[in-house]
Amino acid sequence: MNRFLKSCAIISAVAAGMLWLGPVVPAQGQDTIQQACWCCLDHNVTYMSASECRFKGGRCFTTAEEAKKYCDQLPRLCWCCVDGTVVQILADECAKKGGRCFATAEEAKKYCDELTRLCWCCVDGTVVQILAGECAKKGGRCFATAEEAKKYCGDLPRRCWCCIKGVVYEMTAADCRLRGGSCFPTAEEAKKNCEPPPELCWCCAGGEIFQTAAAVCLEKKGQCFATQEEAEKNCPK
Repeated sequence: MNRFLKSCAIISAVAAGMLWLGPVVPAQGQDTIQQACWCCLDHNVTYMSASECRFKGGRCFTTAEEAKKYCDQLPRLCWCCVDGTVVQILADECAKKGGRCFATAEEAKKYCDELTRLCWCCVDGTVVQILAGECAKKGGRCFATAEEAKKYCGDLPRRCWCCIKGVVYEMTAADCRLRGGSCFPTAEEAKKNCEPPPELCWCCAGGEIFQTAAAVCLEKKGQCFATQEEAEKNCPK
């Protein structure tokens, strides 16, 4: 009877937390929930419990250096804004497609929404209403209203495609005039209408020496010379 009462007292003390029987040791091969590690998760290294790391799809390491080395060698995914659409792809693939990478879908969507909105674009001295992304590709600048765009464009030196002696350059209209060139709104028009100047020579025709185009000299049945001195020396009078 006394032994029975003693056993009951021990059980009651353990249940009440008054008697400590030593640390609880997990069974062999069983992991403890509280065990922590350096976790490579979504290309970031974080110190957390091993169970949480595995649950989130990460991988555990004993040191931060090991975790970082592993993370760095993984292909990096990002949220890519490409052609006005947000997709999660490899960062290298995003760059190849001409897109832009973001850490979160929210950032990528915000950027994409900005590119796909219409704006008043000042490009090449002209105001047009186009998509903001297209405006940026053309090297223009976007504005909310046509008035703002026109004011900005009007304050800029007007640029054009300038034909100077058979060669096409892009420059301000003022510079083109100073250099004796002709302005065109597009490179195509400039190339189409830009002809090299006629070849000049010193012409001896009818006993006279004068500088003119080689074709004109031949029409006058004259003879062309590269320099005035040669013409004077060889021109019969």
